[in-house]
Amino acid sequence: MSKPTPSCWSDSLREQTRAALESLPLTPDGRVHMKHRSEGYGWFEVSDLLAGRLVLRCKGRDTTLGFASIDAIIAAGWAID
Repeated sequence: MSKPTPSCWSDSLREQTRAALESLPLTPDGRVHMKHRSEGYGWFEVSDLLAGRLVLRCKGRDTTLGFASIDAIIAAGWAID
């Protein structure tokens, strides 16, 4: 689990992030791309989101981060890219 950090993103971006993860958008690559000020970039597979799995895959690293809720994702400082 990624630990909570103070969010540096705007209220608007945090709400866009929540809406995107709740609505499960159709994307050309089947991913919801995310960004973090210090952790870099990552993505959620839409298929994982549909199954209720909140597993973020970090770009450029062989790392995954699991989250208990969308609130936890936002609290950890991740936002839609």
